[in-house]
Amino acid sequence: FDGQLFLSKMKGKSMMFVGDSLGLNQWQSLICMLYSAAPKARVQMSRRDPLSTFQFL
Repeated sequence: FDGQLFLSKMKGKSMMFVGDSLGLNQWQSLICMLYSAAPKARVQMSRRDPLSTFQFL
């Protein structure tokens, strides 16, 4: 998995995970992989039930 490439291709775009705990696990795994690919990146997380957003700045 090339997290840097993924971040560059997704720049300015949004992605939504909808569903049950499986969707939550996929979302958490993606964020973990992206953060490990860019550990010095600034990130912003917002939680407002029922939505959580995570943004690489």
